[in-house]
Amino acid sequence: METIAKLVKDARIRAGLTQEQLSARTRVTQSAISRVETGREQPTLATLRRLTRALDVSAAEVVAALEGGA
Repeated sequence: METIAKLVKDARIRAGLTQEQLSARTRVTQSAISRVETGREQPTLATLRRLTRALDVSAAEVVAALEGGA
């Protein structure tokens, strides 16, 4: 099962982006991205939407990660 942290990190790596590059695309700070990717912070819905849109992650993948992380 996948968590939001793993989903975001794996999608970012697949896209060939650094946290800094993803930050520039989403206007989410690099430190916030790091906290999400390490599981230290759950993103708000708005932040999750920005990250998943920039990383081309589907709603189905997000739901699966949310169910897996519960």
